[in-house]
Amino acid sequence: MTFSSLSVRLQVGHISLGLTVLMLLAATHFPALKSYALTRECILAASMLFDPQTRKPFILAYDKVGASQALHVAREHCLPQNIIDRAEQYLLQYGQETSDILYRYRLNVLASQRKNENELDKLSLKRKKAYIALQETKERMKKERGQLYEEMRAKARDLMQDWKEGRADHRMLGN
Repeated sequence: MTFSSLSVRLQVGHISLGLTVLMLLAATHFPALKSYALTRECILAASMLFDPQTRKPFILAYDKVGASQALHVAREHCLPQNIIDRAEQYLLQYGQETSDILYRYRLNVLASQRKNENELDKLSLKRKKAYIALQETKERMKKERGQLYEEMRAKARDLMQDWKEGRADHRMLGN
């Protein structure tokens, strides 16, 4: 099975699931499946982290894939060399394709993050400008309100003065 035929099968399997809720736990040492898991939002990838000296597992790390420790474990447990050699060939054969895919995927993720950061910066600048414009509008309206208030007080004062001096009566209040 080639990497591309595996990819097609994985795609078909992924599409055919539709809205069905499915939980599948899979352990794999196959790099193509690891990269597939990293590129799909609906799949949670995890990796068992090993102590480099003892090669013993010590923590499960989510959203990460790591180098397979299977060949080291197989050697330690005296698995026949021909099986180990064949497994190494598979890993080497698909490993480079997968490394390239993961590298491109990481570049795409970084580019997307930069784009999102730029968009956030633009939105932040827009928000600051809108806030400044709002403050200026509030200040202008406050001044205009004060001016209107003073104009109304002056007119009321003038009208009261005219009324006291007999130059105005109740009929003039409506004008």
